[in-house]
Amino acid sequence: MDEMVLENAAEKENKRNILYIIGFVVAVIFLYLSITNLDHMKPGIEYRYVCPDGSIVGKASSCILPEPEVIIKEINRPCNESIVYVENYTLTIYVCENGSVVSNISECVTTTSTTSTTTTTLEFNSDCVKLGCPRGTEYVGSKKRREYYGCKCYISRYMINETDRLCFESIQAAESFVYDGNKTLEPCKICLEDV
Repeated sequence: MDEMVLENAAEKENKRNILYIIGFVVAVIFLYLSITNLDHMKPGIEYRYVCPDGSIVGKASSCILPEPEVIIKEINRPCNESIVYVENYTLTIYVCENGSVVSNISECVTTTSTTSTTTTTLEFNSDCVKLGCPRGTEYVGSKKRREYYGCKCYISRYMINETDRLCFESIQAAESFVYDGNKTLEPCKICLEDV
């Protein structure tokens, strides 16, 4: 009988040792997971961005924005002068005494010995020129969207089709434009700071 008691005591001691070992292993695993800080096991918010072309990316900086095509246009004026508009360029013209417009003061031809000239510097909105509009344009419109926008507005740069783009020199010109018989353009409700 003493042997049975000793066997039971030894068996209980073995079970207790096994439980200690299992507890130790679980504690070591828990400690390892805590130290390594496995982020993939934590629930979190993952941000996604939708680019103008419809693609979905992880960072906003990954969006590839289309570059607007710069078009150089030559515009003929009623007085037969021709001005070429180029992006980010300031053109200085001279108005001679006889009314002719020249690019160099030495080109003024007069019959008298004195030459009277006026210098005019023409500034323009390069954002509008980048959209393919002539110099002097301040606002861009769209018949399909039935609105007009400032040239810096996101919609005017990326969402108006080139064939649908209308160029205006002023707000009055944009609002007085009539299409389809009696419809007029409204100011953009999104980019009011540009309009």
